[in-house]
Amino acid sequence: MKIYSLEASDFSEAFLFQQSDFGSEILESVVSLDSTYFPYPWTHNVWKQTFAEDNYSLFCIYDEELLGFTLYKLSPWDKSAHLLKIIVSSRIRELGVGKKMLQSTIAKLGVQEVHLEVSSDNKVAIELYKSCQFQEVRRQESFYSDGKTAIFFLLGAQRR
Repeated sequence: MKIYSLEASDFSEAFLFQQSDFGSEILESVVSLDSTYFPYPWTHNVWKQTFAEDNYSLFCIYDEELLGFTLYKLSPWDKSAHLLKIIVSSRIRELGVGKKMLQSTIAKLGVQEVHLEVSSDNKVAIELYKSCQFQEVRRQESFYSDGKTAIFFLLGAQRR
């Protein structure tokens, strides 16, 4: 996995990217943030396996503690990525950090297409994706283990 730290003196500035060697040091922080904020958190073992693979990119906002991250799985066949997770700590929410983090990390990846799925009841995330020009492509009922509907979004390519 490629791990990048996102640095800005304040969150109104552009992020600076620096490839980081956090490795296993950040694993516990990522697992903790995922468990705290994500409705469907991954197990420690899933995270450990993800950290061991090369086709994932993790972008972290770190200021003495992990404040947020985005996780992408990169396609080995084309210039596309699957946004698997975006999490922003409550400490820095409502500052536009999520939108800036999403836009800047997609630009850094240099992909032509990004796709994702989100629970239909996650209104804040849906508005974030729409504000970043993602287009809804379909819905699937009972997608999640709790029976909730998923909305699939796509950025950067024609609707299929």
